[in-house]
Amino acid sequence: MIENNRFEWFVHIPFLSEEQCDNLLHQVKDENGWSKAEVVNPSTNEKKVSKYRKCDELFLRKDYNQDIKNDYDWILKKLDTIVRITNSRIWNFNIERPSGDFRVLKYNIGNEFGWHSGTDKGSYSLNKITCLIQLSNPETDFKGGDLHFAFKDGNSEFLKAPYKKGWLFMFPSFANHMVSELISGERYIMRETYIGEPFK
Repeated sequence: MIENNRFEWFVHIPFLSEEQCDNLLHQVKDENGWSKAEVVNPSTNEKKVSKYRKCDELFLRKDYNQDIKNDYDWILKKLDTIVRITNSRIWNFNIERPSGDFRVLKYNIGNEFGWHSGTDKGSYSLNKITCLIQLSNPETDFKGGDLHFAFKDGNSEFLKAPYKKGWLFMFPSFANHMVSELISGERYIMRETYIGEPFK
């Protein structure tokens, strides 16, 4: 857990075992439905592929009212408990539920995602907490693809987020962040966002 100027910008805790990660990786790699990740215009909700965001994505569920794809519901149930406990102890945001936009992201060599925030106009104004579950092993599976935040950490210009296989990383969706270019290997991450009434 990192504290910056008295505000805790993120929480990083164990979530899945290595065996669970390996099983999930095997499962998602064989899934149909992988596509190029899109960016969304928050004013119109129009989606399009952009050079600004380069990675692949697999939706396990696109809508909160939709049945989840295959057997991934146990992950969301576990995540829900942890997010609500963490939020009540640290941020105390007004969160209602997961967005339902549950997906796996795959970064290949050369993929990256420029600076952005998860909170904006339209439906994005509801985003409160972003949750990332690291499935790949950063020690053996890939290099690069680092998550950075737009505030200083000591002598470093930007804070680099830690990550470990099977760990859950949570942060306020309004935090400005980016993913650097992946240099080698493949990086797989599960992602979900918790929503609530817009910040005031």
